[in-house]
Amino acid sequence: MSAAGIFLTRMHKDNPGSATSGSAAVEFAMVLPVLMALVAGALNYGLMGLQMSTLISAARGGAEYAKSNPTDSSLQTNAGTVTTLTSGTTATLVCRCTDSNALLASCPKPGATSVANSNPCAAKADPRLIYSVQVRTTQNTLFSLGTLSFSSLSA
Repeated sequence: MSAAGIFLTRMHKDNPGSATSGSAAVEFAMVLPVLMALVAGALNYGLMGLQMSTLISAARGGAEYAKSNPTDSSLQTNAGTVTTLTSGTTATLVCRCTDSNALLASCPKPGATSVANSNPCAAKADPRLIYSVQVRTTQNTLFSLGTLSFSSLSA
């Protein structure tokens, strides 16, 4: 064995880790952007889940109110007041006949008995109307996801 080989071996034994000093910082710097992207994605996903849950709850609450108060003539009017609560949010009361999936052009107001506001399904075999509440809002995220965008949610 040469003298240089003994010197390097002794130096390495005397000072362990000197050959790898700073490598943990370099590895951390390489992994940090990936971790930050994962955290940002998890936060955005959680926020979208929270907004979707709130939206579904609002639609369900409106439908339950319409079901329990079918003669309330202000249902159509009050559905539009949701827009003042949150910017970019709309709520509409829609209806269809029970034997068709097509939405009607205009829903009769519940409780109204005038001829102009009569039931468009009255001539069908099943004259019942199905009312539903549709809620739509713009999606707000905490972080920009570049080309990925989730512009709106609806329930």
